[in-house]
Order: sequence, then structure tokens, then C-alpha cells
Amino acid sequence: MKLWLVRHAQPLVATGVCYGATDMPADAQATAQAAQTLASALPLHLPMRCSPLQRCDQLALALSAVRPDLAFKPAHTEPRIAEM
Repeated sequence: MKLWLVRHAQPLVATGVCYGATDMPADAQATAQAAQTLASALPLHLPMRCSPLQRCDQLALALSAVRPDLAFKPAHTEPRIAEM
């Protein structure tokens, strides 16, 4: 089994600020670009899970819009991986 770990785009916070588990969105343009890049790298029908933080949810939703076979649903959030 292979585990794919990806990171969300830059959060909307000043450079150098430690945002930790603060729930904030990521840059929308950077998120869309990351989704496009990931879309070509990830295998078909990969099950997705993500942190419930909005910056992670943003990327999962953007990726599933580009790759419908990944079909992320809000029920696929996993609180145990929030800010690991």
C-alpha cells in the first residue's frame, strides 16, 4: 500500500506567522494550482481523507473538481490528522 501525503497551499497569513491549528483559508489561486499539479500525479480512484481545517478541505474539494474519480466528500475529513 502506498500513502500519498500532500500539503495545502499557503494560508492567508503574513509570512513568518506561526498559524498552527488556527482554522484559516489558503490562497485560492495557489490552491487551484496545487490541485492541477496533483491531478496529474495521483493514481486513479485514490481514496482521499483530509484534516477538517478549511485550508485542507479547500484543496480536497479543488482536487476532486479537477479529478472527479477522487470524489472527496465532507464526510471524508479525519480530525486525527488536523495539524500533524
